[in-house]
Amino acid sequence: MSSSAQANILHSSQGVVRALKAASDPPVVGGPSKIQIAQEAWDDPSFYVPSKAEVIADWVLTKLLKDKSKELLINPIFNTHYWQLIISLLEDPPVKHSDSRPTKTWLTSLLHRIPLGPVVVAFLTSFNISEDIQKEELASVVGTCLAMLWPIAVQRMSTEILQECVGALFFAVSSGGTNDGISRIGHMISNSYGNSLANSSNKKKLYHSFLQSHLKSWIQSLERSFPSHFASLKSSILEAGVETIFNLDILRQSNDSKAEHSLVEHLRSFLAEDRDLVLKIIPDLYACYLTAIKKRRGALFSQSSQSQLGGLEELHEAGLRFFVSVYTLMDDSHQDYHAWDTRLLLLQTVERANIVDHKETENHLIFNQIIELVIVALSDGWKEDRLECTSLAVQCLSTIAHIDHDLMLPFISRILPLLLQIPVPSDRHFMFFDILLSYHTKTRSMGTLVQHLLSSITTPTTFPKGPRERYQLFFSSPAMDTFSLDRLSMALQRFLTESQCLPTINLIFDTLKNTWESIYSNLRQLEGESAESPRKKRKTMAIVTANQNPEDLTVTYSLISRLGSVVLSSLPMSSLSSERLTEVRQLLDDFRAGFIYTAISKSIKVVKKNVDTDIWSAEVTVASTLRLLYALDVSGNLSLPPHKDEKTMKKVVELLERDDLLPELTLELYRTLLYSLSRNTSLDHETIIECLLQYLEKKFTPTDVRWSTYTHHLTKGEPGRAEAALATLHMVIERWLPEIDRLASSDQLGRFLKTIMTIDPAPGCHSSQQMQPEQVLIDILHSAQFWEFRNIQSGFLTLLDQMTGSLDTGNAKRPKLSFILDKVSIFRCILFFPMEYFSWQLLNGLIKRCLVADSILTSFLPIENGEVTEGLIMLRVFLKRAYSYCGSVGHDANQESSEFLIHLLKSVPGDADMHAGFRTVTLELVEIYLSKLLKTSKKNGPKLILDVLTALTPGLFSKSMDVPALTFISLVDLLQRDFPPNSLPEELVAAIWTLYDGILASLMPRIHSIAEQMVIKDNFETSAHLVSGWHSLLCLQKWLAPSKTKAQPMPIIGGTLTSKLILSLAHENHSSKALPDGFCVNSFAILLQELDLWPVANHPQQLDIIIVVYISLTAVVGPPVRKDLDLQLSRFCRTLVSSDYSHTLSLISDSLSDIGHLAPDHLLHLVHLASLALRDHPTHSLIHVQKFTTHCINIFNGHSVFVQGPMELRLQVLELVSQQCSDQPAALRSLDAAGIWSLLFKYLAPSKVHDEDTEVNIFHKIISTISSLIRLRQDLVTRALPHLGLVLGQLVLSFRGCRPNLGGKQTALVMATQPRWISPTRPLAAEEAKALGRLLESLNIKTTVRVTTSFSHETQKAESLAKPFSKHAAYVLQAYIEAMNDPLCVLPLELRKELQPGLFALCGMISEHSRDSLMVSALDAGGKTTLKALWKEYDKQRYVGKG
Repeated sequence: MSSSAQANILHSSQGVVRALKAASDPPVVGGPSKIQIAQEAWDDPSFYVPSKAEVIADWVLTKLLKDKSKELLINPIFNTHYWQLIISLLEDPPVKHSDSRPTKTWLTSLLHRIPLGPVVVAFLTSFNISEDIQKEELASVVGTCLAMLWPIAVQRMSTEILQECVGALFFAVSSGGTNDGISRIGHMISNSYGNSLANSSNKKKLYHSFLQSHLKSWIQSLERSFPSHFASLKSSILEAGVETIFNLDILRQSNDSKAEHSLVEHLRSFLAEDRDLVLKIIPDLYACYLTAIKKRRGALFSQSSQSQLGGLEELHEAGLRFFVSVYTLMDDSHQDYHAWDTRLLLLQTVERANIVDHKETENHLIFNQIIELVIVALSDGWKEDRLECTSLAVQCLSTIAHIDHDLMLPFISRILPLLLQIPVPSDRHFMFFDILLSYHTKTRSMGTLVQHLLSSITTPTTFPKGPRERYQLFFSSPAMDTFSLDRLSMALQRFLTESQCLPTINLIFDTLKNTWESIYSNLRQLEGESAESPRKKRKTMAIVTANQNPEDLTVTYSLISRLGSVVLSSLPMSSLSSERLTEVRQLLDDFRAGFIYTAISKSIKVVKKNVDTDIWSAEVTVASTLRLLYALDVSGNLSLPPHKDEKTMKKVVELLERDDLLPELTLELYRTLLYSLSRNTSLDHETIIECLLQYLEKKFTPTDVRWSTYTHHLTKGEPGRAEAALATLHMVIERWLPEIDRLASSDQLGRFLKTIMTIDPAPGCHSSQQMQPEQVLIDILHSAQFWEFRNIQSGFLTLLDQMTGSLDTGNAKRPKLSFILDKVSIFRCILFFPMEYFSWQLLNGLIKRCLVADSILTSFLPIENGEVTEGLIMLRVFLKRAYSYCGSVGHDANQESSEFLIHLLKSVPGDADMHAGFRTVTLELVEIYLSKLLKTSKKNGPKLILDVLTALTPGLFSKSMDVPALTFISLVDLLQRDFPPNSLPEELVAAIWTLYDGILASLMPRIHSIAEQMVIKDNFETSAHLVSGWHSLLCLQKWLAPSKTKAQPMPIIGGTLTSKLILSLAHENHSSKALPDGFCVNSFAILLQELDLWPVANHPQQLDIIIVVYISLTAVVGPPVRKDLDLQLSRFCRTLVSSDYSHTLSLISDSLSDIGHLAPDHLLHLVHLASLALRDHPTHSLIHVQKFTTHCINIFNGHSVFVQGPMELRLQVLELVSQQCSDQPAALRSLDAAGIWSLLFKYLAPSKVHDEDTEVNIFHKIISTISSLIRLRQDLVTRALPHLGLVLGQLVLSFRGCRPNLGGKQTALVMATQPRWISPTRPLAAEEAKALGRLLESLNIKTTVRVTTSFSHETQKAESLAKPFSKHAAYVLQAYIEAMNDPLCVLPLELRKELQPGLFALCGMISEHSRDSLMVSALDAGGKTTLKALWKEYDKQRYVGKG
């Protein structure tokens, strides 16, 4: 359409209306579309149409309604232009005419005529169907538009239409997630639907239509993963559905009919289609149902006074009935993870609701059904793919036990045997055992629990594999785990009654004896020998026969002996009567002498006879019996008398000669024999220790071995033997080192220690679940007990001397690299040694050998071998530690020191990855040698140090920052710190001058080129090296200046360099992360050093530049660089003259006063600079410090940004005040104290605005400030005691926390009385209460005033604030009572306990008159009760002068 045709349309109002009502769009072929015509008509303020906004809005809304079913690409609902046009129409038009009606007037009638609900339904239903539309933008525009239209349109919408809108919302969320626009729309629809539903009289119809049409999409929308900021939308969706399906009419109908809820029927119909979806929603639906019936309990159930209990029972019955209904949605055949997770969540909901009572009903049968399913699941617990399901099943058992333990009791005998089949213990399994223990301890039936455990061991198992696999499985189960057995042991010691002791002991004895006799009889039959005449079997709960497989019986016997060792060693001996105690000990002693030693002897005899056959059963039996014997012998609880059976012990020693024993048995044999040696038996200790050493030397491998720490994993085969050797070595080191130290010969000690030293302590992947040789070595070297054994210590040092002796000088031929690396690895172990245990002779020898090894290893460089570089690092770390321990390098080795130092300067790492570590340790060693040579240069002459200086060439900084360049920097630092020029020989100072001139000539051209660059942008690494070297030259020039009147003038480049640096940091392609470490610091340090090069008249200008550069740099660099900048500035401030320091403080204070021109982050760094300048002040600057302190405090009080600004700024302000009070209390004046109290009260003042999270550091800094004033400046506090009382009272009130479930208005009322930095979601904790309690107690501490006066502190009398503050302490107590009695607040018990010592201190200050006045005039009835209770507790602990 031509421009003239378009103009004709907009020529008159009739033309626009006809165009909008035309049948085709666009009205004229080739012309603009209707939306374009409408938009242009509205945008043109000069074009007049009567009621223009109403006309266009009528057309747009009609268009949206009529075309809602069209395809998305031509559907106006998905065209943002239509919605944006509506938004512009509803805003005030540019020109108002006299005939224009108010927007609300015409819009109301329009929306009553054109329904908006179908448009919303169409929009939400099709929103996620197409990917071609801009969803984010569209949803945002539609949400904004509906926010204007919805409040009016919803007034004429029926609940049915709103339900359709809600259903469309469910579909939109479930099909494609959500965004801000959809969330906004969803909130509007959900709230409107909820309000309409609450007032609807046809809830049943709405309920059924919801189930038929929207239930599935509702469930799907709830199962979508919502981001955290959309959690409120999910809550709205959940509430909309819950209010529909669990409204009062539906709940009453369901409760009256006692029939299955129709909701369950619909969920059952969804199972075949999407079972997982239904299972996920069931627990949430059940929780919502319970919430609904509790909320409407008064309307659903009887509430008369005679039947109140019945109403509660009806609620419980209804809850259980619905539980049964939803549980039936899961078929018993469903044993997968989702089914078990759903069962668990349902049971946990029942537990939380507490709806199960002890009255037996039909609904209780469902729990029996669940337990039966658990038993089925546990039957397959040994399968790895069923571990997760098994854990959930056990957790279901725990939850049922929490609900009602009596539900589970009939099944215990079937459950416990199955728990032995779970291969991997977890916290869920241990939780179940804790519940069992808790029940039996409360009912004092620990004897019954022991019976159940024994019965579970002897019950036949469903595990399909053989006895050896079953042995591994059962001992790995949670029932036999150390954690479970330890808890059982503690419970037995505390809660096994005296009447249960003897039956329990006899039960263990009989079961062990009968099982062992069956094993022994079977073994004899297998040998072909005639079995002994059967003895009369004791009556026991264990069913064992002589015809069973001996290996099956062995597994049972091992489990019984393990359980028996725990039970017997955990008897409650301390709670038994003397007669029963004697009887029990006699029984145990007879059992040990009569059965255990006999069983060991006979079983060993069987093992000896079967040399060439596999007698696993007999070996495991011996090992189990030995473990039982050891448990009884070492039990401190039993305290059995020593029993010596030399004959049996000799058989044990003889059995060690066998090389093919089960590794598990070998470990137990050595454990038993070592214990016997500790009891001073007549056994041949040399033979036993010799056998032990031969075993370790033969079987122990120092690498590639890991042991799980469980003895049942020590199986036959090479891996098992290696693990057993590791286990034996660990056992000896952890338990029997005293016996080795006492009994072993020097040769045996050497062999034992040599075995230990074969372990390489190289760092590796250490597992907390498995033991490795490296861990054993590190543990022993870190053990203080190990180094206190004299024989072991002597033997270890001798062994070290022997192992490193080959490194002594005298071998002219260079050894092989492998040989030297092997020797160097010894020093890795030596690094773990405490230096105090080395003799001086050995230490000096090790140092010399280390020097030799270093020289040899360096000769192999530079080769790409990480082991060489790593070896050099270890050697140099040892040298550094040795020299640090000795105090310095040996005084008799000056020539060697010089040569080795030159050697260090020439060494280059062969492995680039280790360059940083190699350089660091080398520089630390270089500094030690330099310090030594400089100290001896005055006495012995400068020749040696001159040789070192010769190695430092003028081109040090022409290459990368290597060891020589860093050595020069270290040399300059040493000279500045410890060696003034007059302490060194003139010849040496002259040589340093020469070195200075050479490096200066080499560096100056390159520094000039850097300064001339517009922006530092290329080769940052090289520039950083040059800047570092230039800074060292400046420091050296300052050090040399007093010794030579004429020095070569140095160019001043600090200002230029730092300005270029700031430009580089601001450049778009660079950031501070791209700069090497130290670049910014050295550039800033150069600027500081150059201040002395300027005339005094230029110092103020340069100080201004320094402060500006510091603020600019700290705003962009990270915390590590910022810390280094602070260090440089601190050193600089301490060296300033008085005039320069005064100017610096003046500039800082002026900048702080003019905060309007500073960015918040610059203001933060400026306050930090003020804190730094106050802390590191030069001498004789007290007057400047005092003036600046006063000025800062006044500035902080005068500008609200320091109290209400960013959190970092507030913390920095408090840090400055706290630092000044604690570090320089003498500089404080009474004027400062008044400002400090005012500032603190502003931080504690109530605020209507609060931070998102509580900042406890503000509280602690306030406490620190007040504590410093009380301890150090009582004279200032005494003049402001009312201020102190007000601040302490406000601190006490700040501990109030909002009660749970407070409404928004109530929370706002409470928080309006709290400081800004306290959040309603996180009140102050016990740690803060403890700090305030200590502060209140400090009021009683006697201190002296710390001020700068002419008299000494000895003339002062130490006094406390208790007496002066006594008149004000009552107001602090009143604040505490107000906090306690505030009905909207809570003061937790742990906070009150921490505050109690401080409150008692206040009670001790208050006189009786003040207390009575407080009681009468200031407190209500609740306050009086609180004060009485507090005073009663105070009187209990008050010292009254007796005892």
